[in-house]
Amino acid sequence: MNKFLKNLISCKNIITLLTILAGIFCAIYLFVHIMSLKQKNMPFPQPGFHFNGFKEYLKNVDKVGYLTSKPIDSVNNDGFYLLAQFALAPTIIEVGNADNEYIIIDSVNMAFIVETIKNNNLTRVTNNLYGQALYKRN
Repeated sequence: MNKFLKNLISCKNIITLLTILAGIFCAIYLFVHIMSLKQKNMPFPQPGFHFNGFKEYLKNVDKVGYLTSKPIDSVNNDGFYLLAQFALAPTIIEVGNADNEYIIIDSVNMAFIVETIKNNNLTRVTNNLYGQALYKRN
């Protein structure tokens, strides 16, 4: 048994084990390095890209209403409102204001959308894939 341990802990075996571990470490490092290079070439979306389709309709518009059935606070939904303000600047986004010529409706609640369209006599101009639509007063 003692001879077995001496052979197991021999200098040759230790060097072999260290070489295998170094090879595994190099392979992992190479994989991570290659993946990080691929990630650098991936485009990062501009904040507010959801609202880029609205820009062409709001070029000379000073203020736009922003109506939503979602709560607007820092915990829930002010993110989309702030993204809209960022993306559509210098146009001013007014939360809860339905008196403007253009209104953004941010809702998935169909009853809210239909009621808002009827009450404000609106026509849809365009929409995006994220639940927001731009409407114009008739």
